[in-house]
Amino acid sequence: MLPTEFHTSQVLLSDKVRRYARWSSHTIFSCAIGLSLSTFIPSHISTKLINVASAIALFGVSNRLDRLAQYADGYGSISESQSHIQYRNWLDASLQPPKREIAIAQPIEAPAPIQNTDIKKALSKPHILILGETNSGKSTLVKFLISHASAPSIVLDSHAAPDDWQGMNVIGMGRNYSAIGQEVDRLVALMNLRYELRGKGQKIFEPLIVVLDEFPACVANLGKSFAESIMLLVREARKIGIKLIVLSQGSEVKSLGIEGQGSIRECFAMVAIGKFATEKAKSLKDEGIKIMIAASQYPAMLDDFPCELPQINSFNLKNLPLPSDYLLIADSPQIIQKIDAHQQSSAGLISPVTTSAAIGTHQQSEPLSAALSAIIEYARKQDEFISARKVQSGIALFKSTKADEIRKYFQWLAANNHGIVRGDADNLEFSLK
Repeated sequence: MLPTEFHTSQVLLSDKVRRYARWSSHTIFSCAIGLSLSTFIPSHISTKLINVASAIALFGVSNRLDRLAQYADGYGSISESQSHIQYRNWLDASLQPPKREIAIAQPIEAPAPIQNTDIKKALSKPHILILGETNSGKSTLVKFLISHASAPSIVLDSHAAPDDWQGMNVIGMGRNYSAIGQEVDRLVALMNLRYELRGKGQKIFEPLIVVLDEFPACVANLGKSFAESIMLLVREARKIGIKLIVLSQGSEVKSLGIEGQGSIRECFAMVAIGKFATEKAKSLKDEGIKIMIAASQYPAMLDDFPCELPQINSFNLKNLPLPSDYLLIADSPQIIQKIDAHQQSSAGLISPVTTSAAIGTHQQSEPLSAALSAIIEYARKQDEFISARKVQSGIALFKSTKADEIRKYFQWLAANNHGIVRGDADNLEFSLK
């Protein structure tokens, strides 16, 4: 029994077999007729016999091919019927109305949540500029930052009351702007002294934090030379361990009193609180930061990143001993003199002979700062070489201090004959032996 359905390849094969069988049969049958007619041509008897035998054989082959074509005809009817069915199906499908494609919504990637930056990261910057309106909490924030620093501090505040800074070294109370100006001159002299020692090979100096409140008011009362001295410290004091924290009620160049020196603001880590944080967020393109700051009860920005002001209930301000070379400048009036900004930036402010003699006398009389004394005491108890990691875990004062800064303490102590160091870079260690 013949099959009722073919595969496409079978349909094509059956058609080819039927077509080729018929063509071959007609060709062979014509050859056989030709051979038969050739026997009537005068020729040798053997040639005639061969032609007759060949013609008979070809007639047989032609007959077999006719039977093959007849057999394939049965498959042809099936393939033709199937072809009609396939064509009808194609025609029906092509006349159907187009199907509506269902739009599949692509998943929307939610933006990563914006994280608050730790406000204490400002301490890792060379200098800090805190912007905020009156009673916005600038002084409170400064006290919080100082309580997490491992360096002594002095405060230049012409509007301070005796109990505002909890016993810290405050200069300029009662609008004593002249005292603030003299202190800034002393800091410039300290910077020049340290750079002279740096030129002789000393690279490690005791850190000092200087808080300057109401900077625009100081500039208004002390003039351009005061602003130039502060800008000099901002540009150059970082390498010799002096950090400035400046408080202001405006970030504009005019309110800071530094017209023509707008690029100096790039030396600061800018902390904006209150309305200044809101205005800073509005100037950014990140909508998430704008929404976050607008919804914050105490908005604050550290540079271009939002930060959360801590809940400050009390302070533990460390009234650490001031650096020995700073006290040397304060106790030696003959070393510091009133000079203008151009003289301050020139070399030779302090003569090498006077400086060396004064430092030698002072190092014998002035005690080390609390930070250095703590390292020496810890090294004495351990009675072995100590690493920066050990100091971080063993001395509470250095818990939040970076390891690189502690290694600088090691180098300073070794350079001033308070111990020895071994190793280098991240492997630097200190010992009293």
